[in-house]
Amino acid sequence: AYYNTPGNAFVLFYFLQLQAGFVLSVVSTAYYGECFPTSVRSTVIAWFTALSIISGSLSLYVETYLFTYFSNHYVSSSFISMVGILGVPVVAFTLPETSNVELETISSDHGAE
Repeated sequence: AYYNTPGNAFVLFYFLQLQAGFVLSVVSTAYYGECFPTSVRSTVIAWFTALSIISGSLSLYVETYLFTYFSNHYVSSSFISMVGILGVPVVAFTLPETSNVELETISSDHGAE
């Protein structure tokens, strides 16, 4: 388990985890920005950021609750990670493909203008 690794390996993998989180944040913000017209793009990115902060705070509360139930931080954290992994198929199959596609065909409010 990760909590039994030597100190040097822990630092390395912690750094890799931070970099992966940063890359995921940048890529997802850029992708969601491409799915919406310019008039609402910054609003969507602000909502995405707010939702990320709220879900991060909520996950700390949920982990605390799960720890009181399981008495093990590894199992509690694994349950929270499992929720994120279950979101991958939802994202993969529901978000539109934006490569070589005009924004007018992706955006739902193009006809409203």
